Amino acid sequence: MVTLMDKLTNPLAMLKADHAYVKQTFSRYGGTDSFTVRRLLVQEICDNLIIHATLEEDLFYPALVQFGGEEGRHFVEEAAREHEDIKNHINEVMESDVDRADFRMLIGALEERVLAHAEREEAMFPLAEDRLPLRKLARQMDIRRVQLMATVRPPSGLGIMALVLIGLGAVLFMTLRKQ
Repeated sequence: MVTLMDKLTNPLAMLKADHAYVKQTFSRYGGTDSFTVRRLLVQEICDNLIIHATLEEDLFYPALVQFGGEEGRHFVEEAAREHEDIKNHINEVMESDVDRADFRMLIGALEERVLAHAEREEAMFPLAEDRLPLRKLARQMDIRRVQLMATVRPPSGLGIMALVLIGLGAVLFMTLRKQ
């Protein structure tokens, strides 16, 4: 099980936890017939995918290009194409009505793309673990995630509480690092 401290100090743990969360949310979507719950889960899936992809594109992939050698650069080229495809699919999902007869197929296709991409991405984690400045990258990704959460999804009461907990975790982490 990945702890909060793992997510705050290791970008690979953070990305892997994101993959697991979205996979779980897709499963919850598949397990309900309520249109209201489906709408909420679709929004949750798409918001999380947008935040996750932005973190990767802004920070993780550039680090992989810089430190990952030819293998890292090649992966990022492929991953960028996959991200573009996934983002186009997210837009199609967000513009569609959840009541549409073929909406489950549309979500199923998005799930397939996302899970295949996540699997290929996690196969690169050993290379990333060996070559990337993980602590520095984790700090950058933590800060960027908070920024994205505030812009992609306006904070609810629960969201504000999560941001406070993340902030406290970051302060605790920084305090422990100085010792």
